[in-house]
Order: sequence, then structure tokens, then C-alpha cells
Amino acid sequence: MPSRRQPAPSTDRLATLTPSLRALAERGVPKSFRKGHRLIEEGDSGDTLYIITKGQLRVFGSNADNSREITYGTYSAGEYIGEMSLDGGPRSASVEALEAVECVQVTRQTLLQHIAEHPEFALELLAKVNFIGPVRMIHRFLPRMIERRSGKIVTVASDAGRVGSTGETFYAGTKGAIIAFTKSLARETARAGLTCNCVAPVRKKSRRRRTTSAARFDSVSTLSSVSTSRGRSTSGARASRTPSPAGSGSGSPLA
Repeated sequence: MPSRRQPAPSTDRLATLTPSLRALAERGVPKSFRKGHRLIEEGDSGDTLYIITKGQLRVFGSNADNSREITYGTYSAGEYIGEMSLDGGPRSASVEALEAVECVQVTRQTLLQHIAEHPEFALELLAKVNFIGPVRMIHRFLPRMIERRSGKIVTVASDAGRVGSTGETFYAGTKGAIIAFTKSLARETARAGLTCNCVAPVRKKSRRRRTTSAARFDSVSTLSSVSTSRGRSTSGARASRTPSPAGSGSGSPLA
């Protein structure tokens, strides 16, 4: 017996989306959720993203000892969430509906098929994951940190953003953007007593005989720092490398 085909999202439902996001949503499955429903649970494995067409979603998580809930932000029609864990890794936050919500669910396989036909969407996704997402998160908490004149901000870049990387030009550009953003933020927030640092894992061959073709990420570079005692910004060249344990892997083009 043939399987039932999922209904395609209606044209009216997708009216709030940009052309590129609309093309992806047309491949997905429409979903409706009541107020209070949790679409994503922190820690669960994930391989789907949700494109919001109506309503609002809240993204939240817990602090280190799970004693307090922290709201990271709210998302509304025309935006999408869930892209950070499309590799099947654990969800970094929970998501719940603040009101009745309509959205389109897109699986990882569907996204890869879409990117194969529309490679330009991969650039949009890379920009959101590597630059826009971190900036939006920092913007959420920065006012309170400045108000209490205390706090530390750490962003993650890549050595590709520092020196460039053949065949990964756009990826290197997004990582370079987060490096420049962190350095500028360090200057702007120095007098408020904040510390801003950007770490960049370096792809480096191990001296030992390699049993696989994967590179090891075994060093970290500090690219920007702030002196809180003098309230003065200092941005410098690269600090000494500090070895750290790391698994092997070539890295995901979507992370």
C-alpha cells in the first residue's frame, strides 16, 4: 500500500518568508503547535529545523547547575530555528510555543537536497550559524552585563578566519567576521569592565603517525582580550598556543 503523501504548505502560509527561505519551506511538512508545546528539548538529538510562518517561539535553556531557566531569545514569522544541530548532535537549547504557532518542518536530508539544487542557500545558513547567531545571542545579554559592569564574552572562530583557507572562502569570511566583531566589541566594552575573547582552533598535523586522513584540532589561539583592571582595550596578535585534547575530524561545512 503506497504511503500517504504529506500535504505541501499553502501559498498563503509562506507569504511572510523571503524567496530563498520560501523555496526551502515548499519542500517541508506543515506543522501546527498549541501554546506551551515544546518543539525542541535541550539535550535531545536533532536533525530538523523549523521555519516559522505564524506565531512566536521562545528559545531557552538552563544555567550550569540547572537551578535557573534562561531565555535566549524569541523568534517569529519569517525566521527559522534548529539549524545548529542538523548534524544529529544534541540540541543546545529548548524551544516552546508562546502562542499558537504554524511552521514548516524540514529534515536534514531535505535541506541537503535543497542546497544541492540551490547552493546559494548554504551561504545564508553559514552566515547565520557562524556570525549572525552569535551576534544575536551577545546582543541579548550585553546590556545587563554592561549595567553590572562585569562579564566575560567568548566567541569561537577558526584559523581559517585569521589566515584564510583555500576552497573555503565564504566560511573563512564568516569566521573572520566574528574575529573582527569580537575585537571591536572588546574596544567598546572595555570601560564597562567586560572581557571579550575569541578562540580559534587550528588545524594541525600531529607529529605522531596518523592512522586516518582527518586533521587534529589541538591548539587554541586567543585573538582579542581586554584588560578589566585598567578599563583599557588591548587587541593583539596571537597568544601562545595551549594544547588541548580534541577529537579528530574534518569539520562540518554547516557548523
